[in-house]
Amino acid sequence: MTSVRTVLCLFTFLSPSLRAAEVADLGRIVVTPRRIVEDAGAAPSSLTVITREMIERAQARTVAEVLEREPGIHVYDKGSAKTTVADLRGYGDTAVSNVLVLLNGRRINPVDISGADLFHVPLGAVERIEVVRGGASVLYGDNAAGGVINIITREGAGTPSATVSAGAGSYGAREYMMESAGSGKGLSYHVYSGYSDTQGYRENSQLLARDGTARLSYDIGGRATFGIEGGWHEDDYGLPGGISEAGLAAQGRRGSTHPEDRGRTEDRFMRMSLDLVPFDPGYGKVTADVSRRDRDTYGWYDYGIWGATSTARDIVTDAAGLKYTADPEIFGRDLSFVAGIDHAKARNHIRGGGEGMSASSDDLTVTKKELGIYALGEYALTGEFFLNAGARRQRARYVFDRYDTPFHAAQAPEETLFSGGARYAYAPGSNVFASVQETFRFLATDEWYDTWSGLNTDLRQQTGVEYQAGVKHVFGDLYELQATPFYAVNHDEIFLDPTLGGAGRNSNYDRTRRIGIDLGQTLHLAPALPGRRITRWDIFMNYTCQDPLFDGGKFDGKSVPMAPRHALAAGMDIGWARGFSWGLAARFTGSQYAINDTANEGPRVKPYIVVDTKFSYALKEGVEVYAGVNNLFNERYDSYVVKSASGVNRDRFPAPERNYAAGMTCRF
Repeated sequence: MTSVRTVLCLFTFLSPSLRAAEVADLGRIVVTPRRIVEDAGAAPSSLTVITREMIERAQARTVAEVLEREPGIHVYDKGSAKTTVADLRGYGDTAVSNVLVLLNGRRINPVDISGADLFHVPLGAVERIEVVRGGASVLYGDNAAGGVINIITREGAGTPSATVSAGAGSYGAREYMMESAGSGKGLSYHVYSGYSDTQGYRENSQLLARDGTARLSYDIGGRATFGIEGGWHEDDYGLPGGISEAGLAAQGRRGSTHPEDRGRTEDRFMRMSLDLVPFDPGYGKVTADVSRRDRDTYGWYDYGIWGATSTARDIVTDAAGLKYTADPEIFGRDLSFVAGIDHAKARNHIRGGGEGMSASSDDLTVTKKELGIYALGEYALTGEFFLNAGARRQRARYVFDRYDTPFHAAQAPEETLFSGGARYAYAPGSNVFASVQETFRFLATDEWYDTWSGLNTDLRQQTGVEYQAGVKHVFGDLYELQATPFYAVNHDEIFLDPTLGGAGRNSNYDRTRRIGIDLGQTLHLAPALPGRRITRWDIFMNYTCQDPLFDGGKFDGKSVPMAPRHALAAGMDIGWARGFSWGLAARFTGSQYAINDTANEGPRVKPYIVVDTKFSYALKEGVEVYAGVNNLFNERYDSYVVKSASGVNRDRFPAPERNYAAGMTCRF
């Protein structure tokens, strides 16, 4: 990385066909991808902002369903919404550790390898979702090598209101939601409660969830804003597991060879924040926050004649942050600056159990303390040309204490990294940009340690660098374009090597590389149509082409498993003046190798196309009914496939066939 730090390659490209004279201001969409508030069109990154209006029009039921049609995001699951993973930039099975998920800026990636639980964020409480594709380690630290998904929940505004909704669907699905929001005299509030239940498409894929969130803020004289938020989530679910070819022949796609496997989650959090303008606003703002999260999980896995294993985890995470932002003028030019400190302590207590030969006797605690210091600034060399640079210093300390067979050990990784970039804002809402970002990832607690292989202190921390350049352009109020080529190299990437005995073992790969392009386009036809009968007619197409490869070593030139080379999402959304709307969306996912097929020996998982359609109608003011058909053409496909580590057999995770959903929403 030395060459990167000395050169910090800054480059810019501009398509001559994008003329500034065609650009109009489409309105200010405020986002926070760089931990500062800025216009979406000014962000020098591959950024997608999914607004509340877009969420409601999609009529999705989970955060994952909203994400799956966006460019550069591959969404897959292992049998239910509870096991959904969102992959950015082709990390495949390790996306759970290389994509950072935030909730109002608070990280929800746990310290273990389970990954961020997208299902524990109720979609009804979400105001918008910001997706930053590409490395973001300088600003956000661990887990952000592939990108960041920041989920922003709703705040109260205006006259007090209430909303209730109910829905039902195939496979015994039903859901209910209630919320209340409002503001006045400096105080705003939003309270949400939800319930969902489904028997699932496959045997033992049932999922029951209950959610509650509350968010309050109080403006103290325009100089300070105090906020407090909290929430709880509980779920019980089945784990149908993969099904072999023999199992498919005997039980069909909806069967399960793991009818007893199950899991449970209880998740509680609370966060307090203070935004303070201590002096004149020109001197900047200080933001401080503290949070606590208590996440309990339990899993039971039946191995037949070998017995069963159970694992209970209690993860308590305390975090605090202090951030300073300012946008002063220096030599008559604008400077945007952010600097801060992130601190967190997580205690992961693991207790094993079960019965028979597979029973686990684990009883240990893994503690991770982490401290990161960061700064990033962007300076306007001219009114249109900007340079930015950033740096981060991150340190962690892991402590391992096992009680059943006593031992004590510690590890203390640390990393220093840099970023640099440039952008040319040639018109409002439009710019070309280029960036270089160093990235890293520290090991998850159960990569350091697992039941079968014990403590592995030989593993190294993952580091990398990513180059990307792109263009974001708006043609008046009719067309939006975003294109971002990228090239990334990782050293010591951490993955499960299936060739290292038994079911495999965590290992470092010397080098991996990823090259590709994300392309997003939206055409707004309604402004060009005569009359006002059609109020909205949007056509979108998002395409990703990527080539993630092992580079050198025993898997040299082989594709990273579970990372499709091609993905395409396209569709349209139409709204009529009388309150009727209709949407149609199609997703194509290209072929990919199965998990564990690092040598690319087996056949690729077949590509598939899924088409969904949704309808809604406003009966009267405040009352809306909706209906939808998912997988309209009854495509039979597998969302996840795993190859046996010691053979050629494969377990498949069949996805739902054609299914239906309908419901009603009332606003008061």
